[in-house]
Amino acid sequence: MASLPGRDIIPDVLAHFGEPPVLNHYTNHLMKLSKHFLSVISSLFVFQGLTLVADERPNYAVTIPAGTVKPFMNGDRIAFLGDSITSGGNYHKFIFTYWVTRYPSIKISYFNKGIFSDFVTGGINRLDFDVLKEKPNKIVIDFGMNDSGASFRKDLYGIKDPDQSILDNRKKTVASFRKNIAQLLAILKEKQITPILVGATIYDETMVKEGENHLGANSGIQACIRELQDLSAKNGYELVDLNAPMLLANAVIQKADPKGSITSFDRVHPGVQGHWLMAYTFLKAQNVTPCVAKVSIDAATTKIASAENCEIRNLTCSENSVSFGYVPKSLPLPWNKEYRAASGIVPITEELNQELVQINGLKVGKYSLMIDDSNLGNYSAEELQQGVNLAVNLENPEQKQALKLDALIQDQAALQGKIRMLRQGDVSLSKRFLNGEREKIIAEKKEKLEEAKKANKSSIEIDRLTSYLTYIEQEEAIESRILEIQEQVYKENKPRQHMIKIEKALP
Repeated sequence: MASLPGRDIIPDVLAHFGEPPVLNHYTNHLMKLSKHFLSVISSLFVFQGLTLVADERPNYAVTIPAGTVKPFMNGDRIAFLGDSITSGGNYHKFIFTYWVTRYPSIKISYFNKGIFSDFVTGGINRLDFDVLKEKPNKIVIDFGMNDSGASFRKDLYGIKDPDQSILDNRKKTVASFRKNIAQLLAILKEKQITPILVGATIYDETMVKEGENHLGANSGIQACIRELQDLSAKNGYELVDLNAPMLLANAVIQKADPKGSITSFDRVHPGVQGHWLMAYTFLKAQNVTPCVAKVSIDAATTKIASAENCEIRNLTCSENSVSFGYVPKSLPLPWNKEYRAASGIVPITEELNQELVQINGLKVGKYSLMIDDSNLGNYSAEELQQGVNLAVNLENPEQKQALKLDALIQDQAALQGKIRMLRQGDVSLSKRFLNGEREKIIAEKKEKLEEAKKANKSSIEIDRLTSYLTYIEQEEAIESRILEIQEQVYKENKPRQHMIKIEKALP
């Protein structure tokens, strides 16, 4: 199940399908990974993926119809509603990072509204308490892993030859998913909020691994996706299917390493490659541009052949050098460790991150490429004629600015993670919070913590209660800091003017 933190905080979920048989196994296993709950979340989404050359990557283009999700607009407030794949994951952070760097004049806000082990019904139940308080005008709906039963239903999946009664129960589960999604969509329509439907990620049935394997589970997810596709076709809802591209990626990974996966050890939660593939798929559905900026100059005639998404000023050329003022209108995507880990399977650089400098008419030889005081390296006249991508050069001042921006976005995501942990603990308490019983609830949690300590209960329960009480006391300050970071992000994401100089390299 999309990571289960403990029975006492998910009664609504358990009431829906009954307690999953894997509850204690996942709870104990995950909590042993780290003392702190947030560290556990982080560990779920780390995957040591392989690196492929470009022609070994799957052709995602055939599975991602462009334009099925509208581009974001200035002022959009986007809530990402889902289960643990949303709550503890990164795909929304990567989508936000793209929009912040590529379109610095378009100010959007994003909100992580995932809850571990959640279903569509849970999302409906916590709309007022957790989601609508952010005043979103768009909600990305990413459910299906748990609603289909793929993550935990042993009575539905993992059976070699399912009989007709099992097949009928699978259909009932899918029908329930459609009914609940339709109810959620009706609520959003009434509130004039635009839904963006997401076909859920895969349950990995093909990874070679000892232990439980819910054979047939991904077909249950795909059945739910077909319901979303039908709703989209009939009502014009925006839709992106994450399942198909992830199956393609997994096939490539497992051809090289049958024990590998774009999910983690539990066959459910995507690793960093998976989350970048989710973001990439979403962005391609928005039909976004790969171009950070593109400069093309003819050094022989001192002419600007083209300047895409940038301005060129004071161009001068000689036999051995070219120099010009460069004013880009975007920043490159930050080339951080997540990007590097994912780019072996996801074509981030080729299709999302191109900042090209192209110089024609240079004499044969090697040339140094400088931006301001930074030397980005030596390139041949032929390489410069083909075009040099500055986006992933760590000496590029634009990339340095993007990495500073990335640090803010990472901080924002971590703080949102703390709020998600609180809301995870509040799932069964939402009505009481709405009724103003906050202080009483805090007192009850403190009492439970003292009782747990006196009874020498497991460190898991003590750590969970301790973290909850720490974050609930800091909640106002955390939310205030998130707002500060959001404002700072849109101050720091503005591109600056630079001087580019290309001159014959010394022998």
